[in-house]
Amino acid sequence: MGVKWMENISEALIHWVKVQMETIGAKNAVVGISGGKDSAVVAGLMAKAIGKREGLWCHDARWGTK
Repeated sequence: MGVKWMENISEALIHWVKVQMETIGAKNAVVGISGGKDSAVVAGLMAKAIGKREGLWCHDARWGTK
């Protein structure tokens, strides 16, 4: 079985992000991250979806919290 299913999911998510950004005309994105594993996955997928064309801004969602 391998990890082929994960590659398919990743490709589908990256494609979805690209389509959504094109639909609304966005060139940049701000992603709230916490530093956990799920945030790392989201940041990685967003970086692949956006690429080097404009910018991906990651914000530590924990900043300013107690």
